[in-house]
Amino acid sequence: MPPVTVHIALGGLIGAVLLANHFDIRSILLVMVAAGVPDLDVFVGFVIPGAHRAALHTLLFPVLLTALLVWDVYLRETSYVRERWNDYGVHVAWVAIVSITLAHLLLDSFGSGINAFWPLYDRFYMLSGDVVLWHDNGFTVDFVRVIELGTTADTHYGTGFDTVRADGRRRFPVALTGEQFVLLVASGMVVFRRIVDEQRAPTTSGTAEYLSED
Repeated sequence: MPPVTVHIALGGLIGAVLLANHFDIRSILLVMVAAGVPDLDVFVGFVIPGAHRAALHTLLFPVLLTALLVWDVYLRETSYVRERWNDYGVHVAWVAIVSITLAHLLLDSFGSGINAFWPLYDRFYMLSGDVVLWHDNGFTVDFVRVIELGTTADTHYGTGFDTVRADGRRRFPVALTGEQFVLLVASGMVVFRRIVDEQRAPTTSGTAEYLSED
C-alpha cells in the first residue's frame, strides 16, 4: 500500500490543477492534508480491531462529506461554509473531497484494497487490471477486476504504529518504489512553483489594477 506521503503528494498535484484561481498556500495545504486523512483510521484500529483501511477508507466517507456539503451549500437557507469562506471555501471543500477520493481511496484500491462499504458491508476489495495496445489485437482494456479479500475480523494492514520486529523497531515508509519517489519529487516541484507564482501574482495584479484606474 502506498505510504501516506504518496497520497499527500498526489493530493498536491490534484490541488495544483483543480484549485485554479483559488490556489494559495492555505488551500493547497488543506487539500494535501485531506488526501492523507483516511490513514487516521489507524488510530480507530486501536479501539476497533481491523478498522484500519475500513473506518475512513470506506467509499461512504466521501459520499457523506459530499452530502453534507451539498446540504450546507445548496439546501440550507444560510450556508455555513459560504457565509464564512465565500466561494473560496466551497471550491476548496469540493477539491478536498476529490483529493480524498482519488489520491487516497482509489489509489489504495489498486494497491492492496480497502473496505469499500464498511460499516454497511464488511469486506475488503482490491481493484486490478490494465490497458494495453497490442500490435496484433488492437486496444484492449482489462481495467477493472474486483478481487474480494477478507473482513475486518481476519484482515490486518500493518503500519508504523505496529511493532514490526521483536526489538520494537517501527517502520514509517516514505517511498517504496522508484515511481513513488518520482511522484514525491514531481509533486513538490509543481506545488512549490505554484506557490511561487501565487506569491508573485498580487504584485502583478495590483500593478495592473493601479494602471487601469489611472
